[in-house]
Amino acid sequence: MTMFTAQNLSDDDAPQHEKSSSNPQQDDTQNDSLANQQFGSPNMSQLKRSAMTYTPGTWDLSSLKITSVDQTIQELETATTAFEQHKGTLSDAISQPDFMEILQDYESLISKQGRLYAYVTFQTHENSKDSAASAEKNKVEAALTKIQNRTLFFGHWFKKEASDATASQLIAQSGPYEYYLGRLREGAQFSLDANSEQLINTKNVNGIDRLKKVWSQITTPYKFSFQGKDLTYDEIATFAMSESAQEREESYRVRLDRFEQDKEVLAEIYSAVVSDWRAEGVGLRGYASPISQRNWGNAVSDEAVEALLSVVSQRQDMFHEYFELKREALGLPSMSRFDLYAKLPGSDAKVPYDEAVTTVLDAYREFRPDFADALQSVLDAGHVHAQVQENKRGGAYCWGQGTEILPYILLNYTETARDRATLAHEGGHAIHDIFAMRNTEFDWHPGLTLAETASTFCEALVNEKLLKDEPNRKKELLVGMLDDVYATVIRQVGFASFELKAHDMIEQGKSLEDLSDVYIDDLRQQLGPQVTVDDAFRTEWLAIPHMVQTPFYVYSYAFGQLLALGLYQKYTEQGDAFSDSIKELFANGGSNSTDEICAAVGIDVKDEAFWHTCFDRVQVLIDELKNELH
Repeated sequence: MTMFTAQNLSDDDAPQHEKSSSNPQQDDTQNDSLANQQFGSPNMSQLKRSAMTYTPGTWDLSSLKITSVDQTIQELETATTAFEQHKGTLSDAISQPDFMEILQDYESLISKQGRLYAYVTFQTHENSKDSAASAEKNKVEAALTKIQNRTLFFGHWFKKEASDATASQLIAQSGPYEYYLGRLREGAQFSLDANSEQLINTKNVNGIDRLKKVWSQITTPYKFSFQGKDLTYDEIATFAMSESAQEREESYRVRLDRFEQDKEVLAEIYSAVVSDWRAEGVGLRGYASPISQRNWGNAVSDEAVEALLSVVSQRQDMFHEYFELKREALGLPSMSRFDLYAKLPGSDAKVPYDEAVTTVLDAYREFRPDFADALQSVLDAGHVHAQVQENKRGGAYCWGQGTEILPYILLNYTETARDRATLAHEGGHAIHDIFAMRNTEFDWHPGLTLAETASTFCEALVNEKLLKDEPNRKKELLVGMLDDVYATVIRQVGFASFELKAHDMIEQGKSLEDLSDVYIDDLRQQLGPQVTVDDAFRTEWLAIPHMVQTPFYVYSYAFGQLLALGLYQKYTEQGDAFSDSIKELFANGGSNSTDEICAAVGIDVKDEAFWHTCFDRVQVLIDELKNELH
């Protein structure tokens, strides 16, 4: 269903919950103007902010312009019937104007499908137990799959049937669509015949996608009995940071045990997802490996991802020193996995939502006023769902909705410092999405690697502001920053490395117990000899949503975090002038490959040396903490 969805998801396994560039000659005037109209001048946003008190609430879906789901489906079917009339026009004799008309009609269809899918998805995320909303979403998915199947002829013709000469000419004269069309043509190597593509779409919506939904329906309603209360996942997860070692351990055991109770069925669903991913991606489409399929989707080279994973593996031992420093700061005789995210004594002050929003906006504004204006526009539009409520989807995400509608943000705000970091993270996604509105519906959205760069860069802006404004909290802030780097980089690459092994092991017929043995052995190696890892964590991998919903998603967190550190380092060295390059990187959206967008600002992501320099910045943070303690 990826043709009509566009979204950035930061979920329970995300750090906050543990916690050449595009053609400069293309005419972006119209879309740039639209993006700029979405948020006002710096002075206007400052006036709005100073007069406003922010409270966590629900979101306003009126911007999606869906008054009736049935009516919208009918409108889409009518538009699809009209689009099908273009079939007879597609040949090597097609004129450029006729081709552009077809392309733009297709773009309009994609946009409207995305709005409808977002509308029904948001309703189920507000209440996973709403059977009517779930049924309506199923109906929409089925209708959109049929529509998608009916429009496959266009992409199939361009990828498979147009001659090289015709395709090259159409691409060269397509203006802002050049990268999209070039990539579409290049992707022909992984596409099947039209009938097979239709069969796979139908199979997915009625098969593996439904199975993923079952996973969510099993796990989302989980209640965790703790201290006499039935808590949601997000509520009990906050106790992982408790100052009480007993609370930390007990909360983890309760949380992990709930997933353990359903381990057989959860593992069976995961096995099915993995088998389907390999069978289609490697067996039918011809990707080199299971992770290569994700890399292609992220528009990042296999070489860049291999360099990232290699360097993280080489440098993860530096966190062994950090864990020993944190043990000392906590005053513990020994360190265990239960203690990994413990807050320092006295650092449990509540962060009201209004204070969090104000801090994030101010940090963005100190870097660039238009960063603050972008997030302000999302808040003003009522596109943030922050209140905690029963049966609401856990975690957090920012859902970009194309070039005409401001993104939507989902939070579960419980007044912790980590929730403030989550707001900064998802706000970064929103900024990225808004700046990228200058592109087309096909390529405004970046690959996951760059999407996570903006979010983690914006977190860094907030962290640096807090270090400057609250020097008496430097030790606490440094611990928080290093916890996030661990969770974002080392932990996420650990998940990705486990996925690489799990995909091979499942093909070999290995059992749940075999997978759990590998998981806990890798975790113990990752954390080092001074951190005790209880056997309760053997099946922790079953609680990671992205492994089921989006295989190999998680390395993008590490890619984004380390790239953000690299960008921030360049900013400190070059000053405000480099902020223009950072904005341009974000505004490029997905209009080129990750490798080329980064190369445009002087970064070679295929070079291990670059990733090592990012860890040099991490070592500086560890050294600063060491100085604070000694």
